[in-house]
Amino acid sequence: MQVKNDLNEKMTIKEIVIKNFNTVSVLEKYNIDYLFNGNISLANVSAKNAISLTQLKSELNKIFNNNK
Repeated sequence: MQVKNDLNEKMTIKEIVIKNFNTVSVLEKYNIDYLFNGNISLANVSAKNAISLTQLKSELNKIFNNNK
């Protein structure tokens, strides 16, 4: 069964981790707190931590696409 990859910048960190726990490795790489601050959107966490949203989405999408 193929899962649709609908990762977008409005998703919260918590939603991303729930969809694919393997994304934790990327979040930890950028020191993104997914346990206590998981209700922050991908766009907000990117801006707050001065991380390129494009780069972050690209790395997360690689994980989503590897698990199809």
